Amino acid sequence: MVKRLILAAVLAMGAYVSHASVVGTCANQGQYLSDSKDCTIYYECDAALVPVKRHCGPGLEWDCIRQMCTYPSIVPDGCPCK
Repeated sequence: MVKRLILAAVLAMGAYVSHASVVGTCANQGQYLSDSKDCTIYYECDAALVPVKRHCGPGLEWDCIRQMCTYPSIVPDGCPCK
């Protein structure tokens, strides 16, 4: 029973991540990835190398060069990250 619940949770997470707009794949825990559609969203890779969706604060956008949320006017490559 427990094994089935764990399997269902893993499959559900995989389905969620596959529909996300993540740019790239997790190679290391703590790695950051951009979202290809929404500049206010980024992903942080967890210990299982699964991207976890995070949101920038109000008025901020993800800066893929600096790897942090910042004001849109100073994001060097604009949005979305390439």
